[in-house]
Amino acid sequence: MICLLSEAQAKGLKHEGEFKNISLSINSSLHAVGLTARVSTALADCEIACNVVAGFYHDHFFVPSARADEAMKILSSLK
Repeated sequence: MICLLSEAQAKGLKHEGEFKNISLSINSSLHAVGLTARVSTALADCEIACNVVAGFYHDHFFVPSARADEAMKILSSLK
């Protein structure tokens, strides 16, 4: 389940941490090859865990909140 932390807490749902959503601002095709691998590899190389939700037009990467700024810098440097 993906929801706001405040919503999970209000409903008494268990959670394993707080994550930030980084949505890629480029249109991604479900037929594109390698985009998810490129992004997740760049984050993994810096030991930043991520969970990916692939959307029809945009992909969403959930990273630990404490490392979101660092993840944004890494992703911003990708060409």
